[in-house]
Amino acid sequence: MRILMWTVIAIAAAAAFVAVGTAYAAGYGVPPAAAPGARGTPGAPAQYYGYSGPGMMGYYGGYIQIGSAMAAEATPLPGATAVSSNDTVELEPTGGTVDVAAYAMMPDMAENLTGARPPAYSSGDVFVIDGEINPALVIRSPGPVRLNITLVNLDDDMYHNLVVTAEPPPYGYYPMSAMMGQPSMRMVPFLLPANYSSGIAQYYTYGAVLPGPGIYWYLCTYPGHAQEGMYGEILVEP
Repeated sequence: MRILMWTVIAIAAAAAFVAVGTAYAAGYGVPPAAAPGARGTPGAPAQYYGYSGPGMMGYYGGYIQIGSAMAAEATPLPGATAVSSNDTVELEPTGGTVDVAAYAMMPDMAENLTGARPPAYSSGDVFVIDGEINPALVIRSPGPVRLNITLVNLDDDMYHNLVVTAEPPPYGYYPMSAMMGQPSMRMVPFLLPANYSSGIAQYYTYGAVLPGPGIYWYLCTYPGHAQEGMYGEILVEP
């Protein structure tokens, strides 16, 4: 049973897709562009892996000092407004593009860093985005909007990724099974746990395009994580 479980996990790790419903996806392989210190821009030299383009795996990634990641997380994301009262981050597109930075971590660490509490539906690991825990992302755009997503894994003992999908919760132990029938799949690998002994964390940046107004979701597809509430809503409003 244990061998079967890890075989399934390995398959899931190799096929962690971005699913955006009927959306198209374009431009995978977007490097962090803003100055170090802004949330979502770790400031570490990016290294390119894979290939960019439809149906191929392509993303920029590398390693960042944990201290630098903490500083980036603590700096407000340009163009974003965090509304702590309802756990929401409002994002204004620039040229049809929105930069989003997410930091995967343990819930107690997230509470200590942000002073916020996880949503009631969350009982496990979380994403921190612009100082909020698993926030709803509200984007105002009448047409397609491109997300440049940077994920940093600050969890010390768990693998994480961030997938965008039109498939709503609740999610099962293997959320990929509910998403496989959707078009426009892309591969999004898992990040290794952070190494606090060496002070290094892993990150990557990739791009996904939402087709326009609607409700989408971001989640971690590692087995059991989304089931425990490691997800949040993306609301695109005209």
